[in-house]
Amino acid sequence: MKVGLVDDHSYDLEKLRISLEREDDIDILFSTSSAEEAYNEIKKMKLIY
Repeated sequence: MKVGLVDDHSYDLEKLRISLEREDDIDILFSTSSAEEAYNEIKKMKLIY
């Protein structure tokens, strides 16, 4: 599974990122503290629906 992480609390974002990095079947595509940054990251990707 590919995921992007967004949380405006940096401590919580870091805890979540560390937890998910331990999972073999999860790829973190980006990690950011704002919805605007997440939106910009998503726009860069080629998504298949």
